Amino acid sequence: YLTGNAAVVAISAALPGRDRDGRGQHVDVRALEVAVATQIFDTVAYSYTGIERPRRANDPAEPWAVLATRDGHIAAARSAMSAWEELWIPVFGDAVPEWVLDPTVAASGDEVRTALGALVATRDKRELVELCQLLGHIVGEVLTIPEVLESPQHEARGFFDEVPYPSGRVRQPGPPVRFSDTPWRTVADGALRAPALGEHTAEVLAELTGTAHPGAVAPSPRRDPPLRGLRVLDFTMGWAGPYATELLADLGADVVKVESVTRTDWWRTARRMFTGGVDDPDWLWEMSPLWNSVNESKRGITLDLSDPRCRDIVRRLAAKADLVIENFTPRVMGSFGLSYDAIHALNPRAVMVSMPGFGAGGPWGAFRSTALVTEAMAGLTGRGGHPDGPPQVIQMSPADPNAGLVAAWAAMAAVRAARRSGRGQRIEVAQVEAMTHHLSFVLLDFQATGEGAARRG
Repeated sequence: YLTGNAAVVAISAALPGRDRDGRGQHVDVRALEVAVATQIFDTVAYSYTGIERPRRANDPAEPWAVLATRDGHIAAARSAMSAWEELWIPVFGDAVPEWVLDPTVAASGDEVRTALGALVATRDKRELVELCQLLGHIVGEVLTIPEVLESPQHEARGFFDEVPYPSGRVRQPGPPVRFSDTPWRTVADGALRAPALGEHTAEVLAELTGTAHPGAVAPSPRRDPPLRGLRVLDFTMGWAGPYATELLADLGADVVKVESVTRTDWWRTARRMFTGGVDDPDWLWEMSPLWNSVNESKRGITLDLSDPRCRDIVRRLAAKADLVIENFTPRVMGSFGLSYDAIHALNPRAVMVSMPGFGAGGPWGAFRSTALVTEAMAGLTGRGGHPDGPPQVIQMSPADPNAGLVAAWAAMAAVRAARRSGRGQRIEVAQVEAMTHHLSFVLLDFQATGEGAARRG
């Protein structure tokens, strides 16, 4: 799936060149290189530190936990697991053991996690996740395949297409991207199910009648990067959004990265994930392998968006941008006066890409999300682990680079359309929807057989 998305990125970058000069080109997408590129921070980290990141599992030393509930499992970030006073006492009240909060008790990580696990096991997973999210913590529900198909978020957003097959109608993932002005074609718009073997052979061959094959095209001088001249205003943080804009920058776009002076991008200070800390905090600030690996080829500016003067600077930048991209929860950009409507009023040709975890609207639309939560609630985490053990978080967090690839090709498609029409639009990449496509075959298999494949390790 990642290689397929990378191929769409490459095709989307090549098409504007053909629009300009009428010449096609060969695009070479190599699966091995895609695999390395979507995990590049490990390579960058090793080059900085000489330390290889260990394999990860569900243990107290890792930045997450998968905990059993009364009816399944939840995935919780380390920040949530340690938030006894802010989270677990409000949720569990007097059931929280007093020793957990006693500074004189030197409890081990295993003991504290066992205590939390015992509390979590007394509640249903959806109730816990909704309470944790309401209190502002990164916790997600580990959904099974049947639960993904019945997800209230997918239902509220109409995510699944109902597709007719000879054996009956089945639900399959719908658009991974939502375009406001040039909608994705769905079954309702005439999109087709997967074809039967050779179903359209006669139709396709008939279309070839009377057509001539073009002659060979002579080699041409080297072109400029395909996105040269594209101006991008980048508000993204973490991995998924910055990876999308780095792809655009590497393809020639002028990407201006806007960073906050009051809320640091957590990937800037994440070097300790690989080394356990560093003596020189300034070195840490500028040498995070995570941040540097997805922010190359960009220009950077720091602004305090709570200051009206800084918001005015942003508006002036947006007025000249072809593309504005952000990956916050749906309320954030509007709170700064930078909603799509505000951007569109400044610059009708601008395309705005939003990358929320769950999309705007729906019962989970305001949920905070990282790849940990996205993968759990897309059904991916529930597919990992041994059959006789708990679900296992996937070490390499594929939801983030997947969302970045999808956002990159969607942005290029919308910019190409805007150059033809003179009108921009809003694109929404709900990361959980983009990730659910990786489970398409499992979702279809369950509907066909009524059985979910067992976890295999």
